[in-house]
Amino acid sequence: MKLEKALPLLRKGKSIKRTKKSSSMIINFSFGTKLSCKYLYNSGKEFNDFYYKFTNEDLLADNWEILE
Repeated sequence: MKLEKALPLLRKGKSIKRTKKSSSMIINFSFGTKLSCKYLYNSGKEFNDFYYKFTNEDLLADNWEILE
């Protein structure tokens, strides 16, 4: 789905996910006010970023998913 459809659910507390070639990223609100992103690399590594900013690629992508 496009980000425009996923954003209302993100605001309601759901996590959204997008898969790229070498990783997946899961975005949610941390502490209720900051976007938090967890990167899950195909190699098995994980990285957390508490100051995530959407990229142009993110904004144009149509492969966003809602995590239940």
